Amino acid sequence: MLFKTNTPKLTAMEAVKLAFSVSLPFGMGFIHHREGEIEQEELDKISKFADENGGEINCDYVRGRMMKLYLTVEKDGISFSDQKPRFDYQSWCKRYPTHQDLFTAAEKSLKSKS
Repeated sequence: MLFKTNTPKLTAMEAVKLAFSVSLPFGMGFIHHREGEIEQEELDKISKFADENGGEINCDYVRGRMMKLYLTVEKDGISFSDQKPRFDYQSWCKRYPTHQDLFTAAEKSLKSKS
């Protein structure tokens, strides 16, 4: 599926931040869990990986939080799986029930910062 946006990379990276902020540690993630917000260095690594891999953003576990957020930054939007997020894999879906909700919130967050 595709979420259309004029700022695909910015929106995708903001979605990563929002998903991280509400995700929980699950399973073996407790071993690597660290409190606090996602650090800019981690965001830079995610962004660099996307630049080097055709726009792919792969956030499986981030600082012990099970995110299972897989996106591709396209020219005119963000592509993502059409499968409904599951709380036992994508805990961020308790706050943002669908990818569309997450991306819409990311766009609103970016607008509030500008």
